[in-house]
Amino acid sequence: MAITKHIGKMKDAGTRVAVVFRSLPEEPDHALVVSTDNLPTLYHDAMINTIDSAEGQEVNELQQVLNRRQFPDGTNMLQSLHSGGYLIKVKTEDVNMMPRPGYNMPLNELNDEINKITKDNPQPTVAPEGEDMTKSEARNLLAQAESLEEQAKTMRENAYSMDESLRPKRGRPVGSTKK
Repeated sequence: MAITKHIGKMKDAGTRVAVVFRSLPEEPDHALVVSTDNLPTLYHDAMINTIDSAEGQEVNELQQVLNRRQFPDGTNMLQSLHSGGYLIKVKTEDVNMMPRPGYNMPLNELNDEINKITKDNPQPTVAPEGEDMTKSEARNLLAQAESLEEQAKTMRENAYSMDESLRPKRGRPVGSTKK
């Protein structure tokens, strides 16, 4: 069964929400969510399509994708949600995440689990004073790429240890030179 990230329900009212920020830097026990039930149809459909996309399911923070995507009216998704007053600050304990039907997990517990897993990987940094966000984003992308390269190297070595015949040979393949 497929797992869907970023979808939850408010414990008290049962309102469906999309978790845009799992926690806030200054208030880790709070999150920013969007009530998908209260979005205009045009925004709702685009938001759900973004969440369900491969890119949406790949990231741990939905805001990363929303900041790069646009609604059908051409506006930036994250900025439109903010300026339209759709982002709601809530306590993480008040949100039940629904990664799959019939399974609920409080957002605060999910955040604790994710923090345990990612404590060894550096988190994206905020841009230093005076530096634009593009440079900061580029620096974060490079840090992520280096981490992924290390993971890929380890996976390759594990595969080669299971089947040494898969290891690339040095030199040119047989039959690749003219005679």
